[in-house]
Order: sequence, then structure tokens, then C-alpha cells
Amino acid sequence: ILIFSLQFSTKADDISEFEVEGISVGDSLFEHFSKNEINEGLNNRSYYKDKSFFEIFLNKRDSNFDYLQIALKTNDQSYKIEKIMLLKDFSNQIEKCNKFKKKFISETIEFLDNAERIDNESVASADPSGKSYIYISTFYLPSGDFFNFSCTDYDKGVIEKHGWFDSFKVSIGSKEIAEYLNSDKAY
Repeated sequence: ILIFSLQFSTKADDISEFEVEGISVGDSLFEHFSKNEINEGLNNRSYYKDKSFFEIFLNKRDSNFDYLQIALKTNDQSYKIEKIMLLKDFSNQIEKCNKFKKKFISETIEFLDNAERIDNESVASADPSGKSYIYISTFYLPSGDFFNFSCTDYDKGVIEKHGWFDSFKVSIGSKEIAEYLNSDKAY
């Protein structure tokens, strides 16, 4: 049984109406984590290409997912959350991941019926070798905010070099970071 802590209003139009693990896009990290927890995450931050945004891993709370990753805007001292991502490890199990993704979407998307859905299979932009793939379903709310449900199949070289793993990801984010991620500035 999968329990996903996602609370929402029916047909919500704004990402701040959704909670993942009790956290909403637009919240400050200080509302959910101690200064020590935040500093620990900041010690291992990962910047996007032009360094306008960065991501950190934080200890997840009670969850069926393995990791919690948060994207923040560089130089924002309030640590306003721009994107929340939960990751579940599917190392060397991409077929199983894609089945899980399909089932997960079918069980959780009834509140996204006013969103534009885009399904895509492509080379993962985070891997410059072109040997890693992402299978992604993106739902854009009328506000421009988004939900992503994806499976990433990383090449063995990327796994060895970066310590990454094949995974299922659920992410929600603001319109601002959606536009950024879709630009040439991020990757």
C-alpha cells in the first residue's frame, strides 16, 4: 500500500494549496526544519548551471519515499521553497518504476483534471553523455505551477560518477522555477 501525504483542494489552481509531507511550495524552510537541519542540507547543495537556483537534500519525515529534495533561489535569505521533490529508489528496475509511475498517477491525479498534461520520453538533460533517459508526465496548473511524475534511467557511468540512482520522482513547483527549468539556464 502506498500512502502519499498530499493534501489538496478539489481542482486547486495554485500550487501553494498543495502539501507534500506537510510542506508547501512558497513556505519558508524555517517553518519546517531547524537551523541545524537546514545548514546540514546547505553543506551539500547542488547548483543549476547558472546558479540562480540550487537544491538540497533534507531528512525526510515519515514517508514511503527515500529522499526529500528542495529547490531554493540563490540569495533568498528567507529560504522560500520553489520546488519540492520526493524520490523513491528503483535502482536497475526501470520497468518496475514505469509501472509504479503509471499506477501512482492513476491513483492521485483526480485533483489535476484542470491541468494540462504533457507526457514525454527523452534523454535526461542532467547527463551530457546522452545515455540516460527520463519518462515524465508533467501537469501544468492554470497558474503555470506544475506537478512532475517521472522515472529516470541513469547510465552506469553517471551512477558511478555522481552516485545517482534510477528513481521515481514526484515534484511540485512554482511557475518561476518551471520557466527556469525549461530554459537553457538550468542545464
